[in-house]
Amino acid sequence: MEEIDAYVKLHISHIDVNKVLKNGSQAKLVLGNVAIRKVRLYGRVLEIRRFRKFSDVLIDDGSGKITCRIWEGTRMPELKEGDLVDVFGQIRLYNENLYVKTDIIRKINEEFVKLREAEIKLTELILFKR
Repeated sequence: MEEIDAYVKLHISHIDVNKVLKNGSQAKLVLGNVAIRKVRLYGRVLEIRRFRKFSDVLIDDGSGKITCRIWEGTRMPELKEGDLVDVFGQIRLYNENLYVKTDIIRKINEEFVKLREAEIKLTELILFKR
C-alpha cells in the first residue's frame, strides 16, 4: 500500500470511520490502495466548544461534518459560527470517535471554496483511478 505523506485535499465524506486503520495514537485513512495520514479540509464552522487544553470546532463542507480538535498552543484565528475555514490536520480515532487533530486552521472566503472544489475533483481523479 502506498502512503502519502502530504496534506491531501478531500471532502469530509471521504473520511469514513470504516476506512480508518488505527496504530497507537496514529490513524490512516485507506482509500483504494493509498493510505493517507494528513488531510486538508474546508468547511463552515457549525459549533465551537472550548475545553481546558483544547477546542473542538465542528465543520461542515456540504458532504459531511467532522470535529477539528485544536490543542492548546496551536495557532487559531478568532472564529465564530458561520466562518469558512481551511484545515490542515491528521486523522485521529479515539473511542470510535473520528476527528482531525488540527495543525493549521485559517479563515477563507467563498472564492477559495470554488478553487478547493476543483482541487478535490482532481484529487478524486488521481486517487480513485489507481
